[in-house]
Amino acid sequence: IQNVSWWNGVTFDGGLLSMNEYSELLKYDLILDSIGYIVDDLIAYEREAPDFMEKFNEQMKERSKYFKIRDSLSMEFVKQNPDFAFSARILRFYAGYSTIEEVMKLKGQYDSLLSDRVKLTPIGIEIKELIDHNLASSVGHVLKDFCLKSNVGEEHSLYDFRGRYIFLDFWGSWCGPCMKSIPNILKFHDMIDTDSIVMIGVAVSEHDGGKAWRRTIEEKNLPGLQL
Repeated sequence: IQNVSWWNGVTFDGGLLSMNEYSELLKYDLILDSIGYIVDDLIAYEREAPDFMEKFNEQMKERSKYFKIRDSLSMEFVKQNPDFAFSARILRFYAGYSTIEEVMKLKGQYDSLLSDRVKLTPIGIEIKELIDHNLASSVGHVLKDFCLKSNVGEEHSLYDFRGRYIFLDFWGSWCGPCMKSIPNILKFHDMIDTDSIVMIGVAVSEHDGGKAWRRTIEEKNLPGLQL
């Protein structure tokens, strides 16, 4: 079966699907659809119930139960089909990588559940790169160097400041919580010894050529190096 470009909201890497693979995916899809209908009914009830707020926590627990079933079935699919590229897709879709524990869990699943062939597919390579990137930036590892231009056009490397403590603040002028934290950033700057601690602000997802970013730096008198 060729040209199956999507399934359950997840894109395939292309290529061929055997009838066996297609059959397994359809069975998996039907199970998830059944769970999805149950969750949709719960959501509809929440919206229409007069005691919505009172029932909210109860319904969230009920929905969570079905999501756990879905997640368990998904992992069971991966275990039973280690040579399906879609199994790698499932791992990537459900992967957690906000903590080192989640990254190590993903690494264990990648190492033990996927075949060598699947690890060499585009999605398999993507997962490996994701794991390596997150492990490299975890506690106890040397952070990878990067070079960025400052708000005044000067290029700086992270490794320029080796030997000093570095406080990295990733923020955006569009980010409400970031803007609310500025008073605390200013207080922290006033407390530290700037000879031993370097404060570096790193702009994230500024889409207007940096105009709002530069304006915020100037208006809020942001301290440290702004990249």
